Amino acid sequence: MKKIVVIASLVLIGANGFSQAKKELNEAPAGTIAPAAKSENQKDKYKDLNLTDDQKSKMKELNKKNKADKAKIEADGTLAADQKAAKLKELKKENSKAFKAILTPQQLETYKATHSKSKDSE
Repeated sequence: MKKIVVIASLVLIGANGFSQAKKELNEAPAGTIAPAAKSENQKDKYKDLNLTDDQKSKMKELNKKNKADKAKIEADGTLAADQKAAKLKELKKENSKAFKAILTPQQLETYKATHSKSKDSE
């Protein structure tokens, strides 16, 4: 009888531990934004800029190119981790320059104002 109670307790404890571990895997790591929420934040950030249709299409192209370049760097098995980090940092700088080049001076000021507020709150 004692053996049955002990085995049942172990099974319940194990099942509870497994369900908690599974839940943690499904959650986003602390400090990150879920992709859907992130895209909503980006849409809101761009909404304040009042982009023209031409600017929107250029932004789309820039984001598509950046995503492809980033994936290529991350998939490159010949690079060490520090080399990948350096290349990704350079890519981010280039993307930022291209992004800012698409904006008008007024839009750039609006972007800087909203961007600095979001950094201050973190």
